Amino acid sequence: LVPCLEAVVPSALKQAMATTAQAKGVAVSSAGSTFLQKIHPELYCDVGLLLLFVGFVLGLHFLYYEVAMLKRPMQRRILSQLLVASLASAFLGVGFFFMFAWAGLYT
Repeated sequence: LVPCLEAVVPSALKQAMATTAQAKGVAVSSAGSTFLQKIHPELYCDVGLLLLFVGFVLGLHFLYYEVAMLKRPMQRRILSQLLVASLASAFLGVGFFFMFAWAGLYT
């Protein structure tokens, strides 16, 4: 390494480690705490991954439907598209919430 980088890299690494050690989680609202109280903290990762998987599957189904309907635009149904997109969004949102709680972002 260049001599000036040797002095900068360790200090930047030390500073990053100090700020992460001092970082505290974000307080959860009362609506979010109801989700967290109903599930044991050891299961946050499993529940989060399951919800993310379901959300991604629904999202892929939505994309597949959109691409398939390019050939037949007159057969599109807006209600089913909105329902699948809403469900995918809800599953992904709650899944990421549990993954963030598992990672310690929420206290």
